[in-house]
Amino acid sequence: MHDFPLARSIDLAPAGTELATIHRESTQPAKTSTTRSLATGFEAGQPQPTWTDTVDTVDAKAGGDYGVTGLCCGLLGPQADLRTGEQAHTGDVSLMYSGYANGGSYDHAYLQVYGFNGSPLTIRGDTKLSYWIYPQSDATTPWVAAGSDDGTCVAIDLIFTDGSNVRDSGATDQSGTDLHPAKQCGHLELDEWNHVTVNLGTAEAGHAISIGYDRPGATGGYRGYIDDVSID
Repeated sequence: MHDFPLARSIDLAPAGTELATIHRESTQPAKTSTTRSLATGFEAGQPQPTWTDTVDTVDAKAGGDYGVTGLCCGLLGPQADLRTGEQAHTGDVSLMYSGYANGGSYDHAYLQVYGFNGSPLTIRGDTKLSYWIYPQSDATTPWVAAGSDDGTCVAIDLIFTDGSNVRDSGATDQSGTDLHPAKQCGHLELDEWNHVTVNLGTAEAGHAISIGYDRPGATGGYRGYIDDVSID
């Protein structure tokens, strides 16, 4: 079975190891210094985010932030942080995401969530990504305009040690929709928990997974929750 490069970080929507090193390491058995899988519902005792409300401007293919500011209330920028007792798929905790798009030509925001620098996550040919996402409309939050589905323009993205990412790889979810957050727009049900699964083995070697908001030209707030994330 062919092993894929090591994943360095998981971002909410977004370096480099030499290609020869990636190929050499990917053919070796898993070591104790690597992570074989990730499973978290963000509850106590489960893997917790490495960062909170942190735009990824470090990884070459992370995406950063363009044209997205705080949703409301004096917030300085887009958010990705844990919330208890608000909306969860299981348990009491989930990861809340939010921001406000200002109508720019490239409106997007990719926030860091998990880092694996000390123990890279090995992506194999049979590795699958699974998560639940709850994009909000004005029916469940006052900070989203009536008729807006901007909260659906969000997806998980992984950044690999070679700097590549999944969102640009052409990887698709269980319904055949491109995993790029801009391509997820309108394909998720608002105010419901949507299950998204992706076979990472269909992506080319060297690609990565992350979570970000991406909708060029959008104006207005977006908000939602993510829960029960697994990569195995």
